[in-house]
Amino acid sequence: MTKAPVRTVVLSAHAGGQQWLRTLEAMALTGRVEIRSCHGFDDRTYRKPRSLAGRALLRLRIYVLYPLWCCWFLLFARRHYDCILAVTSPFYLPAIACALGRRPVVTLQNDIYPEALVLSGLLRRGSWPERGLRALCARAARHSAAAVFISDAHRAHMATCGGGNPLACVIPVGATGAPFADHPPQPAGEVAVLYCGTMGLMHDPGTVLAMLSASGLPSGSVLRFHASGALWAGFARDLRQHHGALLDSGRLVIGEPLDDVAWAERMRSCQVGLVLQSAGAEAVVFPSKAFSILVAGQAMLAVAGPASELSRLITAHDCGWAVVPGDAAGLHAALVQALDPQVLARKRTNAFALGHQRFTVEAQGAVWADLLESSAHASTDHRP
Repeated sequence: MTKAPVRTVVLSAHAGGQQWLRTLEAMALTGRVEIRSCHGFDDRTYRKPRSLAGRALLRLRIYVLYPLWCCWFLLFARRHYDCILAVTSPFYLPAIACALGRRPVVTLQNDIYPEALVLSGLLRRGSWPERGLRALCARAARHSAAAVFISDAHRAHMATCGGGNPLACVIPVGATGAPFADHPPQPAGEVAVLYCGTMGLMHDPGTVLAMLSASGLPSGSVLRFHASGALWAGFARDLRQHHGALLDSGRLVIGEPLDDVAWAERMRSCQVGLVLQSAGAEAVVFPSKAFSILVAGQAMLAVAGPASELSRLITAHDCGWAVVPGDAAGLHAALVQALDPQVLARKRTNAFALGHQRFTVEAQGAVWADLLESSAHASTDHRP
């Protein structure tokens, strides 16, 4: 007799970007799970520019109003579901789900808290709020039916904080493969380097600014930014104030966030994808845009620590360049290397192959379905 699909509710204030939404679709297409996303707002609302009052309202929705709604849902509507998938949006949502869910709870640890708050300067390490939040987040990971991390470094870091889980596993965010399946890397003349996505507190735009000030942009290359996020406005302002000549020439481009169609077109038209990860962030956050860069067949240019998982991935598969945060000369040298057609073609080909073999959402959907199915049918009670 065929098993009924596992009825799964996804709790996350932010519905997620297109990669996560495609992953949810891929889960459902397996026929083994039914997915209902109970989110507070969509990705467009999350990323659109807003005033100071608008940003304050968004934080109110994330950190107060949505968690209150989740408390009501978990107390009164949980019986309609077999499994709860709780995402760290906000970061204490998995703890709420584990406390009130009374259903198997699978937690998705997109970022590691409170470490991300410490590295962002919002919490002091060793303070009582930091210790309390660390214990809360570790308890949620430990008492989940399964804890999912997006990188090995995240899983290892949480284990050292007491958040180890016997069913802890790593499932990368994944990227939509369909728009790029028939678009392998093509020869190019002028080399376009693209940064596309959120520029948050754990990113390092300073290395780009230092390179532009010290060495400029290598002739034959174009640097494009389509971004939003906490650091974006200040970074864009610095570019306008100090690098107007590059902007006027069109070799430096500042643009708005892109919708899905424009994003896919821009990813296909640019040869190099830029990732900016601040020093110390490698154990806390993993830039999901890295997987889109690989799947699109762009060579990856990453500002990241030498011991980071991102740098190791690039080195192991020869799919780009890794530059230490603050190394402006190294970033310039990588851009010069990208102007070599043979080098660029090799790294793009390797990136495309790696992305489609390991990091498409189509592949991740089946992995998620296996996990949710096994968690829902497990006889062990994982409640704290």
